[in-house]
Amino acid sequence: MTGFYELLSGYITALLLLTYAALLCVLCRMICRWFHTQKIAPLIPDAGILLFILILLSALSDYQWGITTDVSSVGPAAVCSAVLGPILIVYAAVGICRAYRCQKNELSPWSIKQATDDLPEGICFADPEGWVVLCNRRMRELAITLLGSYPQMIGELEAALQNPEKTCGVVRLAGTPALHRFPDGTVWCYQTTALSELGLEGYTQTMAQDVTELHESNALLQSDNEKMKAVNQKLREMYACLSDWVREQETLELKMHIHDTLGESLITIAELMKDGSERDLDEQLETLQKAVGYFSSNRSLLHGTFEEVKRRAAEMKVTVCLEGYIPQNELVESLIVAAVRECVTNCVKHAGGDRVTVAVTEHSGIYTVTITNNGSVPEERIVEGGGLSALRCSVESAGGELYVSHKPAFALILNLPGKEREG
Repeated sequence: MTGFYELLSGYITALLLLTYAALLCVLCRMICRWFHTQKIAPLIPDAGILLFILILLSALSDYQWGITTDVSSVGPAAVCSAVLGPILIVYAAVGICRAYRCQKNELSPWSIKQATDDLPEGICFADPEGWVVLCNRRMRELAITLLGSYPQMIGELEAALQNPEKTCGVVRLAGTPALHRFPDGTVWCYQTTALSELGLEGYTQTMAQDVTELHESNALLQSDNEKMKAVNQKLREMYACLSDWVREQETLELKMHIHDTLGESLITIAELMKDGSERDLDEQLETLQKAVGYFSSNRSLLHGTFEEVKRRAAEMKVTVCLEGYIPQNELVESLIVAAVRECVTNCVKHAGGDRVTVAVTEHSGIYTVTITNNGSVPEERIVEGGGLSALRCSVESAGGELYVSHKPAFALILNLPGKEREG
């Protein structure tokens, strides 16, 4: 008989463990369904099952602990526990799995909270009374920096944004909408929007967006615009000065042309008057026509070449000798031609010579032109007149140098930059 009771006691212990397991499974099922639905009605059947399990546990526990020794009273409880225990465990497990799948596939308050917490922007919702009903992680962090605590009312956050305390380290920047620079250097833009969707009338949504990169780009763009304005102003001033410089250059070239042509023409006319009777009549008429051509509207245009200068000099009975070669560079050649023309005129007019020597050398891309004559040596320092002054301006404008020597003989020296261009 003792062996029977020991066997029954061990059987009751196993049933107690099975019933406890069923109790825990059903309780877990109720908890999962509560978090998923947030409603009490779906939990009523599980609550009834939970109450029935507690009754079974009470009957089995009374017999196990010796509170009752009537085997007939514990028999039905033992049978129910043995039969229903595994069924309830399977039932609870199926319910838990189903609730888990529904939670994964359906929206719930917890899934919405988790989704908003994962947003990089701050977001906050307030009800019509101004109470904060949802605030994600980023907005909480920003609000704690502003207020030092979690906001309960949306008005607290708006007041702090309007006038942030100096102690919090947040600076309100100018602009529409207003921007706020936080102690970590980030710039945030806050915007509040009233919700008008069905069922959300009166609710407001406050967004905080990180606009640090955009703000820095705008600041850099404004700085570049200011620099561009300064550059444009300098360009306008330069263009104004360039126009004046062009006019001065055109005037200078006209003066040089008048000076050289008039001087050559007068010298040629003087030579004809002096000894023109010894020359052929047709040659005299052709030379005279060219000499007085400057004073008429039908004057011939000068080509500005070295050969032209030699030819005009020959008409004034001056021989031009070249030592070296004329560079194939239009600018350099034009300056040499202008210098030779001026020296030929001065040789006849002031020195009384009949030979002009032009020596051209080149070193490291710099052409040195030395012009001398066989006329009388100047008695004193040469004072530059209109012709030499105009020539100096032209040479220096091209980046060259001009020197005038009077001892031991007259010499005009030009240093002209420019590499020779192969033709």
